[in-house]
Amino acid sequence: MFNWDVIEHEYNGTHYEFEAAGKKWRLPHISDLNNGQIIAADQGRLEIVFRDVAEVWDGKKKSWKSAGDQAALLVLGKHQDQVAAFKVAWLAQAGMEPGESQASSS
Repeated sequence: MFNWDVIEHEYNGTHYEFEAAGKKWRLPHISDLNNGQIIAADQGRLEIVFRDVAEVWDGKKKSWKSAGDQAALLVLGKHQDQVAAFKVAWLAQAGMEPGESQASSS
């Protein structure tokens, strides 16, 4: 079935924003990841993805800045269930479900 919401989210490239460790964070839309990052996310290795693409809000400068290793620490040491729940929420924001590809047919 054609999913207009997925097309709209992909077109808009909506960031995924969340709060953790008392800070505001954001990740790019899942479709903006490169192949290596998609594979890492699919394997539950979100620390790799976070290190590469996560941004943290800098309240003093009122702008987003790259978070790097600081973002990877959000994921490291978390229980697999917590990481999986986060991934489900990130995918849902993009209009997708785990195991679903943008190239999936109906």
